[in-house]
Amino acid sequence: MQEQAGLAKDRSTSPPSDGQGPRQQPIDADDPVVRLLLSLCSWPRDRATIDADELADEQGWSRALTLVKLHGLIPILYAAQREGCLSRDIPDPDALRRAYYVQAARAALALDELGDIAGALSRHGVPCIVLKGAASMLSIYRDPAMRVLSDLDLLVHLDDLDQAVAALEGAGYRKVVTTTSREDEWLSVMYFDGISMYRGRNLPIELHCSFLGGIGDADQAVSEAWERSVRLQLEGQALTALCPEHAFITAACHLYRNSHRSLPYMKDVADLLLLAQQVDEREGWNRLRDTCRRWSVEREVHGVCAFINAYLPATVPLGSGNPPAFTPADLAYALDRLEGRGRLTEGLAARLRLIGRLPSWQARCRFLWGLIAPSKEFLRWRYRIRDGRSLAPYYARHVLKAVKRTTMDAVLRARQRRRYR
Repeated sequence: MQEQAGLAKDRSTSPPSDGQGPRQQPIDADDPVVRLLLSLCSWPRDRATIDADELADEQGWSRALTLVKLHGLIPILYAAQREGCLSRDIPDPDALRRAYYVQAARAALALDELGDIAGALSRHGVPCIVLKGAASMLSIYRDPAMRVLSDLDLLVHLDDLDQAVAALEGAGYRKVVTTTSREDEWLSVMYFDGISMYRGRNLPIELHCSFLGGIGDADQAVSEAWERSVRLQLEGQALTALCPEHAFITAACHLYRNSHRSLPYMKDVADLLLLAQQVDEREGWNRLRDTCRRWSVEREVHGVCAFINAYLPATVPLGSGNPPAFTPADLAYALDRLEGRGRLTEGLAARLRLIGRLPSWQARCRFLWGLIAPSKEFLRWRYRIRDGRSLAPYYARHVLKAVKRTTMDAVLRARQRRRYR
């Protein structure tokens, strides 16, 4: 999102060093906005009364609502207000109600679209697993409208990828090339954002062949995910999702990765708290711990669990002895802290770390060359160039702009690291 929050400075101190930490750490005790966000993340799970008394003035509410919207928590705020779980009235409740019903309409359309997609893939014999937000909307939220989606993520077998693209193109979707070369596309499909498919104003679809986002052992995770996937029902259409333990690990890795390479959203924290309820009390958490070890994601998942144990009412039996991966303010004010920086250096570094997984040195050279001279399809997408128009001027523009943006990003990153050290 490009929306700037423009909020108060973070006043947090260092997080506790032990994994469990004191309950409800006072790290953001002087920041009612952060406390409101944490309460909203917990509300779908515990339905507790949310203390909003400190947001008494209009300016405070405006500041808070900007962040609530940014983090995808507006429908949860409306649901809590509707059920009388807010300690005070919200200014302009009609606007909040309208925002909720807009989201409810979007959720209904997303569910219809998901059914169409599953049907199209099924007719072509392509199995898929629904991932992340779409799976959460279907499986853990009492009201699907409470989960804001930006896209629909699907896992398919690598051998079925071309068939999946063809099936969706037959259903009216078009593939958009957002990668600089075929090698970059392969890395994206296997470890990052996947292949993007669009149809009109519908939510974009992202096709993936793994789901840990470049963290851990992707091959091991994918193999086990297909073996232990579970069935969901959507108006008679059978869908497949990750089992609760795998879904929890995926959500934790997604939040961890975004906090380091992109922009984290606190709606993922709400997902984690609900997913934790679905994990069996003893055997499920033992399996989850063993799975983290096999998938090589112990640091990431345990760090996120330590965050939950330190700053939220819920408790999960992981993370003891680990420092929290981030603080509530790190998540809440992530956009402010970036100060307009796009984290290009982090994204490029993540891809370069995985370049060795390309099958040959020739493929690695083609990947590197694609960063300098990207494909025609990428340039047409990136600069919205009409068919028939010469691409020559855009190659030079791309190189100059990429060098400038990456250099500025690196300079800003160095400044921010010194500031928040």
